[in-house]
Amino acid sequence: MNKYLTLDVIFTGGPFAENSKRLGSFGTGLYFSYLFGDSLKRHQELEKEYQDALLEDDNELATLRRNELEMMEGIYKVSFSLFETNEMVS
Repeated sequence: MNKYLTLDVIFTGGPFAENSKRLGSFGTGLYFSYLFGDSLKRHQELEKEYQDALLEDDNELATLRRNELEMMEGIYKVSFSLFETNEMVS
């Protein structure tokens, strides 16, 4: 048995059940927002490193940073499609 209680375990019925679901969604939304903001900062850093590598004619570093940027953009697309699918279901 899990020794940690979650809101879903504590409030499965009654007047607080709906609020516990909303609170869980709110917490998930806050965490997603934090992670998204953090990844956008990293994306901006990579973009700058990529531009700097192009200016310095460092093709190896430019290719590496471009690949990283493309990977991050692919992850964004997958994340957004999953998020949109979950929103349609809710």
